[in-house]
Amino acid sequence: MGCSPFFAATGCHPVLPLDVFEATYLMPAPDHLVSTTDLIGARARALARRQQDLEVIYSKVYEARLAAARQLERDHTTTIRDFDFQRGALVLMRNTAIEKSLNRKMRPRYLGPY
Repeated sequence: MGCSPFFAATGCHPVLPLDVFEATYLMPAPDHLVSTTDLIGARARALARRQQDLEVIYSKVYEARLAAARQLERDHTTTIRDFDFQRGALVLMRNTAIEKSLNRKMRPRYLGPY
């Protein structure tokens, strides 16, 4: 995603004492008690950037999904087949959920028809 899950959910960076490589606090450290209007203004500025941040996160996640799909197709080119079944054709699906169970003898080997 390019950001932390906390930022994706809330729109602001968490304040962590162990984060020394990236600035996680967007405002300078307060040296006095911050007023409510200043806090609301800071949150409003963060919310104004929220839509842009979500668009960046969405594009990165979508590209990662496409890359994963392309990689899966490359890895399984010999096993992926397009059978192109017509409407009304009898299709049976192998029940692979029971293959490691001990009482599979009397269970249905194929599911369907679909």
